[in-house]
Amino acid sequence: TLLMINDQLTDAQQTAIATALTGKSDIALVMGGVTAPTTAITELADIDLAYKNGTGENGHVVVADGYIVTSKAGLDAWRTAATSDVSTNLTLACDIEYNANWSMLDITYNGTIDGNGYSIVGLNCSTTSRKTAFVNTLGSEGVIKHLGMVGGSFSRSRSSSAGGSAVFLWVNEGIIMGCYNTSSCTCPGGENEYSGYASGISNSNYGKIIACYNAGTISAAYDPGSGINRYNKGVISCCYNTGEVSGYGVSGGYVVAAITSANYATIN
Repeated sequence: TLLMINDQLTDAQQTAIATALTGKSDIALVMGGVTAPTTAITELADIDLAYKNGTGENGHVVVADGYIVTSKAGLDAWRTAATSDVSTNLTLACDIEYNANWSMLDITYNGTIDGNGYSIVGLNCSTTSRKTAFVNTLGSEGVIKHLGMVGGSFSRSRSSSAGGSAVFLWVNEGIIMGCYNTSSCTCPGGENEYSGYASGISNSNYGKIIACYNAGTISAAYDPGSGINRYNKGVISCCYNTGEVSGYGVSGGYVVAAITSANYATIN
C-alpha cells in the first residue's frame, strides 16, 4: 500500500486516513518523493510526523535503516544516532531551517545522506581546533547526494599551521554527488599567519566528487583557498565554482583555485 502525503491534506482527511489504517501493516509512506517504509501505523501522530515540517515528535521518522528528518531537532537526533552507528542513513523530507551552531560530526561516516533536493539552511560551524566541516570523513562506503548547504558559515580560527575549514567534508573517501554550497567558508588571520585551508565542498578527496558546485565565499588568510576541494587524489567530475575564492598562498606555490589548488589525479 502507498499512502500519498502532501500539504494539501486537511486535518479531517488525515484523521480519516489514520482511522482507516489503524492496526494495518506493510504500509509505505510517500512524502515529497521520499519513501519511508514502516511496519504499522497505529496513531494519527505517525501520519502527522510524516508530512508536517517538524511538528512531529523530535522532527523525525525512524525507519529500518535510518532517519527521515523534518526539522533541526530531527537532524540533531540523527547526529546522536550516527555517532553510535556510523552507517545510520539520513534523508531530508524538507528544507531544514537549522540557524544554529553545529560541531563537526567527528566520525568516519559510512551511511547515505540523501538531501532529496532539499537544503540545510543556516548551519554554522566554527572552531579554534584543527579543522571544521559538517562531517569529518566520508568513508569508502559513504554517500552524500542531492544536498544543499545554504546561508551558513564554516570558520576555523588559527591555532596551528595545519588544518582549516571545509563545508561538507574534511576528507572524502566515498562519493559526494549533486551537492552545492552557498555558505561562507573561511580561515581568518593576517598575512604570515598560517591560518589553514578553506574549501567549498571538501578539503581532501580520495573518492569521487560528482556534479557539485560552490557559490559561497571561500577565504583562506594565508593558505590555499579552493572552490571545490583543496587536495585531490581521486576524481572530480562535472563540478563548477561561481563563488569568490581568496588566499595568500604558501611557499609550496599553491594560491587559489576555482576547483582544486592541488591536483594529483583526475578532473573531468
